[in-house]
This record gives sequence, C-alpha cells and structure tokens, in this order.
Amino acid sequence: MNRVLLSSLALACAALASPPAWQAAAAQPKAAEKPPDKILTLGSGPASGAQITKEQLRECLAMPARLSAEADKAKRATADVEGDKADFDRFDAQLKSERSKVDPKDRAAIAAYNAKLEKRQKMVSAFNAKSAAAAERVENYNALRKSWESGCENRPYSERDYAELRPVKSAASSEPARTELRVVKPESASEAGK
Repeated sequence: MNRVLLSSLALACAALASPPAWQAAAAQPKAAEKPPDKILTLGSGPASGAQITKEQLRECLAMPARLSAEADKAKRATADVEGDKADFDRFDAQLKSERSKVDPKDRAAIAAYNAKLEKRQKMVSAFNAKSAAAAERVENYNALRKSWESGCENRPYSERDYAELRPVKSAASSEPARTELRVVKPESASEAGK
C-alpha cells in the first residue's frame, strides 16, 4: 500500500511541477505558422477594394506595358490623322483658289479641275477611314486604362504573391530573365579520370 501511495504521490508532484499540456503547446512557437504577409498596393494612392489574387496580380503587373503600347499606338494614329488633315486642308485651299481661275469654256481646264475634285474625294474617304481607325485605337486605350483603374490601381496585394511572380534578373543584363535550375550529378572518381 505504501508503494501505491508513494507512486501516486510522485505522479501528483510531477503533474504539479510541469505546466498543463495546453499551456505548453501555447508557449511553444509553431513552426508551421508563417509571419503575417505584408500587404502592398498598386498605384500611388491608399489601398482600396479587396485584396487581389495572385492571378489578378499577374495580369495587373503586365498591364502597364500594355497601357504604354496602346498609348503609343493611339498617339501615332492620332498624329497620322492630324498630318493627313493638314495635307487635306492645304489641298482644299489650293482647289478653292484654282476654282476662280478655271475658264468655263476650256474643257481641258474643267477636266483637270474635276480630276482634282476626284482626288479630293479619295482623300476624304482615306481620311475618314484613318480617323475611324485612330478613334478605335483611342477607345482601346481608354478601355484598358479604365480596366486598370477599376481592377488594379490602388488595390492591395500580397508581397509574397509579388515575390513569386517577380522575374529573376540576370547578372549579365538589366533585362528580366528566368533562371532554370538543373540537377547536376557529381562526377564519380572513375568518370573524372576518363
């Protein structure tokens, strides 16, 4: 009986000396827990809207280059249309000044003037086509810009997601590049001597 009493007493002392299991588990840091992820934003304003997913972040990171390309296309098309408009205005002013000089009795002068009027009509048709194409380029840019503003600008994202998507830069150039990792098997002593 003394043995049972002593062993019970030893167990009770041991239990009181050590902290409860729930306390011991809470005191130990969990290795599986990751530190809180830092949240960043796209754009220069304060964070607004829900945090974007990794796939949305991938699309948003590609969008500035697309915006720049679309802006360049729209600017070139608009400048081309403005150049054609200036050419047309000069030609139209020339026709107006020649109109008063055309002799109504001279068939050759009338035919030459009519040929210039046909050229003017072709210029108008070409201008209208280029103008419509330029307007479409501007609309494409505006739609892409609106998409950026509503889906990407100032939206929060995870720094961890960004780090996974960020391209690795090569040391040889400033161009972004992906590096491939290969498993390299070490040469054995017998293969090295061959």
